[in-house]
Amino acid sequence: MNPPFKDLTGRRFGRWEVIRFIGVKTFGKDNKRKRTWHCRCECGREALVIGSSLTSGQSKGCGCRRVAAQDLRLRTLFDLERILGKEMMASFMWDYVQKHLNLPAMKSLQSQLLAMEPEGIKEKPA
Repeated sequence: MNPPFKDLTGRRFGRWEVIRFIGVKTFGKDNKRKRTWHCRCECGREALVIGSSLTSGQSKGCGCRRVAAQDLRLRTLFDLERILGKEMMASFMWDYVQKHLNLPAMKSLQSQLLAMEPEGIKEKPA
């Protein structure tokens, strides 16, 4: 039996604002029926969101905050490159990869960094 219908229109859940009820849609391999809502994120992006994801806190926004944080990290790296210079930055990145990212999945990144390696910076012996 379904729980009683609660109108979420106009309510806020994280960065989402609920605009209107869309209806009941089926999701997943087992075709579970879920109440779906049309929502707008604070950034302006609109999406259909499952009601239980809103009320449980599983969905808090469209992901724009994560993208903004990633953009900030990239800008910080570019500022660091501007301050240190390209050669020093390449050395810094190479040292970081050697110390922290020496995993099998990161071998392709290491080979890309080696291809961009400036003169004088060589692979350090293990």
